[in-house]
Amino acid sequence: MNPKQLFWGRCLFYYKKQWNTIKGLVDWTIMLYILIPFLVFLGINHYLWWQAPPSWSQFIPLPLVLLLLMLTLISGQIFYFFEPADILYLNQNKTWIGGLMRRGIIAFLIRDIVLTACVILYVSPLFVIRYQLSWENVAAIWGIFFCARALSGYLYQFLSFLFTGLWLSILNWLMKILIYVILLNFFHLFAFATIPCFGLIGVEAALLSFAMIYRLKLHYKWVYDIDRELMKRYRLQSFLAGQAGVKKPILSMKRPIFFRKSQKLFRLLNPVNGTAEVFLKNRLRDGRWLLFYWQMTIYSVIAILVFPGPDYLRVLIFVGTTCLFAYWLKNELAGLMEHAFFNLVRPDNETKLSSVKKVFALLIWPGVLIQSAAIGFMLFHWIGLFGGCLLSFLYKEWLTRLMLNFILLSKERKKEKPSRRPPS
Repeated sequence: MNPKQLFWGRCLFYYKKQWNTIKGLVDWTIMLYILIPFLVFLGINHYLWWQAPPSWSQFIPLPLVLLLLMLTLISGQIFYFFEPADILYLNQNKTWIGGLMRRGIIAFLIRDIVLTACVILYVSPLFVIRYQLSWENVAAIWGIFFCARALSGYLYQFLSFLFTGLWLSILNWLMKILIYVILLNFFHLFAFATIPCFGLIGVEAALLSFAMIYRLKLHYKWVYDIDRELMKRYRLQSFLAGQAGVKKPILSMKRPIFFRKSQKLFRLLNPVNGTAEVFLKNRLRDGRWLLFYWQMTIYSVIAILVFPGPDYLRVLIFVGTTCLFAYWLKNELAGLMEHAFFNLVRPDNETKLSSVKKVFALLIWPGVLIQSAAIGFMLFHWIGLFGGCLLSFLYKEWLTRLMLNFILLSKERKKEKPSRRPPS
């Protein structure tokens, strides 16, 4: 093995681990219901920005757009993929240190070039159509932000050699704020003039080259990079685990939020109502399930309200989000039908299906009502708001019948599936 194989092997392992973390925590419901619609929304937005500038952009000055881009882009990190186990070997083979560091510089310069180019190209319709900048100006903005991002990464490394903990965080933010102020003042004074912009890029590139050369000379400081890299490399995993509840698990409460006294939900006592009551209490006593339910509803309403396209596309988004919402709810309730609790009481399939239909119609009602009111308001304003609430009852009934047919179909397929046991 040589430094080249060691570095690229660790780099590939790092990105594989990031991808596996995302796959492990983002299930199909989030993928279908949030990520894919969000990516489609971004693509449609970018296309429509080229046709005409969005109406809200007239209230946002260009310096604010530049500041938001700085907050997004100027926070780069450079990894050399040092590990604690390398201390003994690399101290005896110091030529490997330089090899790992040079490849780390090259790899993350390429990453920053691609990342900044993608972000700048996405917002380029605003620059060209709304703020009347030339493509030369857009290229200058990309060069300035790319160099500032890479330079901030090296300045953070130099600070980490002298400070740790809270002081390092404070000084890092002060350094970023200073970069923001300098760049905003520069754009204010020179107003995207070609010569000053490319002159600033030249100055940044010279400082960046000096920082890279100086960092390669400080190869004996590589031990300081181990802790910094371990903290930054696993930041994504820590964030996603925290969002999924792994980092700070929610402690189980002695009493649930709803139905603390286990009161009856239906006046008429029969097997269907009794089974439906078990289903309802199981879902409504689960705080995480309720949170996800309302998150999906709110995301759907936001997608309906802020979508910039024509009305027929807005209606398609409404139908798509409600169908995905109903499909998720159907899967949740269909899974409950196989719960171990029902192995004790053993209700017949007709009873379970009738109770699922009743519970599905009750649980889907609030989400569909809110989404129907949103689409009605966007199409016909206040009259549409009340009309959407009334029509949501019929739409809810259609979704209930559709999803119940899915459940029946899946059960029939299970019955028709041939047994894999060999004949005796």
